[in-house]
Amino acid sequence: MTLTEKLTCYVQEITGASLQVDAAECLSTTRLPLYLRAMYRIADVRLCGHPVLLAVQKAADKEKTPGEYTTHLDQLRTALNHRDIALVLPDIAAYQRNRLVQKRVPFIVPGRQMYLPMILVDLRERFSRPPRPRTAHVSWPAQVVVLYHILKKPVGDLSLREVAKAVGYSPMALSNAGAELEEIGVCERRRSGRNCHIHFPGSTRDLWEKTESRFRSPVLRKHWIKFSSPLKDTLKAGLSALAQHTTITDDPLPAIAVRASAVAKMRASGQFVVCMSREDAEAGLECWAYDPTLLAEGETVDRLSLHLCLRTMEDERVDKALRTTLEEIPW
Repeated sequence: MTLTEKLTCYVQEITGASLQVDAAECLSTTRLPLYLRAMYRIADVRLCGHPVLLAVQKAADKEKTPGEYTTHLDQLRTALNHRDIALVLPDIAAYQRNRLVQKRVPFIVPGRQMYLPMILVDLRERFSRPPRPRTAHVSWPAQVVVLYHILKKPVGDLSLREVAKAVGYSPMALSNAGAELEEIGVCERRRSGRNCHIHFPGSTRDLWEKTESRFRSPVLRKHWIKFSSPLKDTLKAGLSALAQHTTITDDPLPAIAVRASAVAKMRASGQFVVCMSREDAEAGLECWAYDPTLLAEGETVDRLSLHLCLRTMEDERVDKALRTTLEEIPW
């Protein structure tokens, strides 16, 4: 089903009125910049009796940042001399939609959400997947096994015990993780003789898109620190890691990641002291829920965990850089 078809079904579900986008698509767009003409189809429609221009993003176009969508809306309003314009977008991430609401950008994500402050608002999140389990987030072992499967090695051919050894959790923890992931519909547990296996059907990109909203940032807490001796087994994290993979500028104060369970021992051995403020520190220490070296890429933490750490930052440059790192993953 195309985005336009999804739009007509969604509007009818919400408002009870039919919407003929294709029939209305006769508005002249010669005043638009070429890149906007290539990116959007413009439709002149009526929603709840209110005239609205819909800018339907073409399927071939990639998702943009909230800042880019805001700029597009301003240019559309100016070029078309029309205030009531709404962007019709593909299934973008929930935090991206929240940013659009904060910026008061009218938009429709068919089947998910509608934010039209001049007419109506439908901000209920809709899911076609099975109902959520008791908690919104999966456990750390479940999160790690998915990331390991995507980034390091497919786990389908490994026994549960072998997977547990690879990711550093007990077989019981991995058995519970498999049950969690099966409950939310992203894996199948299979038995071969005496061995149990976790099988992820479909592509790794699909798996990430289905699970990303259930994953947490692995950073449990942060400290400003000053080194007493060189730290071993640390990885670049935060903006320091992002700067390693993209052209974004690094923070003057480097960020490093260490598993939380190892921090107390490192501090007790005198490898660093905790500072009261950033101004006194030499680095920022991130204490991770799981071992960052398990999924590491050379000197940095892995790109998916990095995305989880930085995805809520209110910075358009960071948003764009994170999208670049995801696009470079060999899905």
